[in-house]
Amino acid sequence: GRLLALAALGGALVVVLASALGPLLRQTRELPLLGAPFLCAAWTLLPAAKALGIPMQAWALAVSAPDWLGPPIGSALTTLGALFYVANPVSGVLVLAAVLLVSPALGALALAGGGLAWGLVAVGGDATGPTLPMLAAFNGALTALILGSQTTIGSRGLAVVAGGVVAATAFSAALLWTLWPLGLPPLSAPFLLATWLVR
Repeated sequence: GRLLALAALGGALVVVLASALGPLLRQTRELPLLGAPFLCAAWTLLPAAKALGIPMQAWALAVSAPDWLGPPIGSALTTLGALFYVANPVSGVLVLAAVLLVSPALGALALAGGGLAWGLVAVGGDATGPTLPMLAAFNGALTALILGSQTTIGSRGLAVVAGGVVAATAFSAALLWTLWPLGLPPLSAPFLLATWLVR
């Protein structure tokens, strides 16, 4: 009951925040609203949920990938599932199918963006466990998807998308180290900041 009440409050809060932030962002270099209301509402309500004693789940895989998929494909599908905060390969298949129905090119960009972010974290030698690779890959995929839908796909467009993914990966690391000690997950903040920066 407490969780349902908090969810209803979150829905109302998102509407209020969208009404307040929309005009403000339009005046600031005409930035798109994207997920800013969701992010602000989540950061407001997560501490409230903790104070109410609602158990919080860590970012964990609810369903593990079958062995025959192999780690790269299982990880890629899990990353796509994380776009809707259900980080498992089954939801990833559903998300990929939906994106491919709309645009095969955007589906490929989302996979490539997640892969690039994951690779950047691996090259950087992250020692924080699975949290940063998943966070970076999720935000990289989302950044590639949104920027890819707003640019002409050519060499310049791909460079813009790649730059956005690199920025989202850097923001993922910075925000994870900054916010995690405060008990706040970065969620989609790296994607949001990277997309605004690139625009």
